[in-house]
Formats: sequence, structure tokens, C-alpha cells
Amino acid sequence: MPETIYILGVWRVKPEYEADFIAAWKAARCDLFSATGSTSGKGTLIQSLAVPILFYSFGPRPSQEAVQAMRNEPQAQAGINRLREPCTEAISGSFRLVAETSP
Repeated sequence: MPETIYILGVWRVKPEYEADFIAAWKAARCDLFSATGSTSGKGTLIQSLAVPILFYSFGPRPSQEAVQAMRNEPQAQAGINRLREPCTEAISGSFRLVAETSP
């Protein structure tokens, strides 16, 4: 079974910029990352209920090479930079699945 890599972003958005950030994230997912051909097509953005300026984004990728290719793509870099504009903090990383449960 091939290994799946998950990318995870932690985003702390400036107060009152939450809607702008959500719109930028959707645009990046739809227009930029899909255009690179390096995305699985699945991405998730969640917002904290306790701290509404805190967001996490994550999604699977087929390999670490695919993640690196996406991050090296100028169009993807521009999209990531646009995501960072309304943020006070933006952290990203790559992770591998080590365990999961089923219902």
C-alpha cells in the first residue's frame, strides 16, 4: 500500500479577516493547487469554535515528492503568499499517517 502524505497548515488570522481568509483558501484550492496537477483534489479547512481566528487546513497527497513539486510551483507559492496576507501566523508541514480507527 503506497504511503499517503498529509499537508497541514495552521493559520492565525487577523481579527475581522476571517471571511477574506476563507475566500483566499477556496481560491487557492480551486484555482492554484488544482492547476498544478499535484493535488489529490481533497482539502479541508476547519475553524476553531473557541478561537475563531484560528484555522487548520489539511489534505492528502500521493507522496512527499508531490508535496515538494507543489511547493516549488510559482503559481502555488503565489497562492500561499496570498493566504499569508491576512494572517499573523502561518505554519505548514508534511506528515505521514501512522494510525487511524474505523467506526
